[in-house]
Amino acid sequence: MNIQESAERSVTAWPVLVLAAIFVSAPAVAQRLPEPAHGPSISMKALPREPADQYTGIDRCGSCHKPEWVEYSPEYIEFRKTPHARIRVDGKPAMDCETCHGPGKAHSDAAEAAQGDDAKIAAANKLIFTFRGTAKENAARCLVCHTSSKQQEMFDHSGHLARGVSCNQCHTTHLVSQVRDISKGKLTNPQANLYQLPQLPEEVRWLHNSLLKEAQPGLCYTCHGTVQAQFALPVHHRVPEGLMKCTDCHTAHGS
Repeated sequence: MNIQESAERSVTAWPVLVLAAIFVSAPAVAQRLPEPAHGPSISMKALPREPADQYTGIDRCGSCHKPEWVEYSPEYIEFRKTPHARIRVDGKPAMDCETCHGPGKAHSDAAEAAQGDDAKIAAANKLIFTFRGTAKENAARCLVCHTSSKQQEMFDHSGHLARGVSCNQCHTTHLVSQVRDISKGKLTNPQANLYQLPQLPEEVRWLHNSLLKEAQPGLCYTCHGTVQAQFALPVHHRVPEGLMKCTDCHTAHGS
């Protein structure tokens, strides 16, 4: 073999050797890749607790908060489908009604003693947190756990909270109110008549879309009605067609 042939073989072998090195090292490189910087939406931590005897448990809540002819209330049924209900500590559910609404014994005792008296029932309802406080008070309940992402931590400084909009005005942990049948559609823009992505059943959409009460952009249009008209223009982002969401560009939780 002369020098020229040896050089040509060396040049030809280099790409093969480089590709072989990449394929061999790829699994090792993949194993060393870091985990994403952000964690899940919920950062479970020890919550401040009242004395144990002030809590009643989910069964006593359900004894009143359900129609007489069903075994479980709609709130209970829907809550059990959410990510909140799947959080476990030592193999046991870590969240129930009183995790968000606070200890319920005083409320339950007063409600049962009211015996149908409207004034006394109204007084009993003030003994438990019902998310009818100020926007800041409502958000503070959610932010006890939801502190994993920077956006959630910045919600205190968001334009929404500054304007009195809280978490529970967009999200709900139990979807029990009557919702519009989106499979039939309520199209408000001409573009959406021409093309629209298939719509999921409302409960499926809710469970897989951050527990939003309604799908975007309809939920956003509740307050941002003036923006809706812009999507009827000939040139627009593909929001009415379902190819984009408001939150693809906007940060609802602050930054």
